[in-house]
Amino acid sequence: MLTLLRMPDEIYQHELDRICLPHWALSMMHTAFADPHAGFYQHTLEFLHRNYNADASQMEYAFQLLQQDLVRGRVLISRRLMDSPAFAWMPASGDDQGRWQLSRHALPEHHAILQLTLDNATTPLGGVRVDGTVETPSALARTFDKAKGAAKQVANDLLRRNAAIHAEWQAETGLATFTDQKTGKALSPDEVKQRWESEGKDALPIAGTDQQQGAQMAKDSPALGAAMAVAQTAASRGRNIIQHPDDLGKDIAKAMQGLRGPKDKQLSEALGKIGGEQAKRRQEMETDPRYVDRYHGPDDVARDKDGKLVELEYKGNKTDSTSVAKDNQNNRQGSKGKNKRRADKMTEDKSKKVGLPSIRQGGSYTTDEIDLWKEVSKDKGDKRHVSVHTNTETGTVRTYERDDDGEITNLLDEFTIENFDSIKSTLKDLLK
Repeated sequence: MLTLLRMPDEIYQHELDRICLPHWALSMMHTAFADPHAGFYQHTLEFLHRNYNADASQMEYAFQLLQQDLVRGRVLISRRLMDSPAFAWMPASGDDQGRWQLSRHALPEHHAILQLTLDNATTPLGGVRVDGTVETPSALARTFDKAKGAAKQVANDLLRRNAAIHAEWQAETGLATFTDQKTGKALSPDEVKQRWESEGKDALPIAGTDQQQGAQMAKDSPALGAAMAVAQTAASRGRNIIQHPDDLGKDIAKAMQGLRGPKDKQLSEALGKIGGEQAKRRQEMETDPRYVDRYHGPDDVARDKDGKLVELEYKGNKTDSTSVAKDNQNNRQGSKGKNKRRADKMTEDKSKKVGLPSIRQGGSYTTDEIDLWKEVSKDKGDKRHVSVHTNTETGTVRTYERDDDGEITNLLDEFTIENFDSIKSTLKDLLK
């Protein structure tokens, strides 16, 4: 009995009745391994090499990831003569010409990925042959490939950066000497770091046009690239979530930065940030390019459509709370006094640290960043103050204008986070 591992974007309509329900997948896999004549062991090794980039030394770890993905439905099992497949054909009746639908035995947590698989398999595609093979990949398959390419680029950049820092440290401490191969001249620690970052080899190969496009996205926008590294997780949560992949990628990237504390607090904070990002776009605001997100600062400093500075605070709570914190001088977040105090600290204390290495959130202080806060200081903290409050149970977002004292003056907008359930589920996965 032939058993195959399949990615959700690889399923064709003619094999829907062979796809195993995800909650039975591990059992089916172990049954297949027990048959020495089925060839499943070799098939699994090839699958791990192809889809997890695993070489011989990485197979054990890749196999652990495969089992997790099987349980979650991110990898499916195709097996002939399935007694209770994940999809069922409903025969024609009356005006209904017949259709495929999810099995009633499918667990709720698998509905999203199975529906995505079904939609992808039943969508008419150009280049489909009678035998079910496809000459051109589907939109979903290309999305997965772009995600893989971006993820590989992020990983390659990280590995190169780590190697560069290590080489720089070796050069600084005298543990190693690095020379230019052409001139024979010894390289300084800074030159060593620069060479490793710019000329270091990629650890993971990036193959194919779609993966190259994903990798280029990561190069052009580091924040988007970091988010695309988890795009396969996002894509597995439902078709609608990938309708605006650029916005989704940026939102998730920002939401995952600088999270601290217990997991439930991190989830609320991340959802608050996503609500804030969507609210900012709806208000036609754009982040000032000089702004750097730091732990003790506002959640964003942007420009409104008239060019005026806006300080934004993002809050995520399980209720419809509109409260904001106060500092030790009783200044509310989003008030003129709080912003002036922050501006004074940045322009007086932090300006002395420009360019110095820092492992804190936001990294080294920059001249542009200090210039932004000089502008705030010059105006004595007088700018627009907006707070965005997200109910993390319902996805409802409310955007409020606040006065100089941080008091709410009016409700600017109210909406529900686009694809809220899918995004919340994705963030939970990332925070495990």
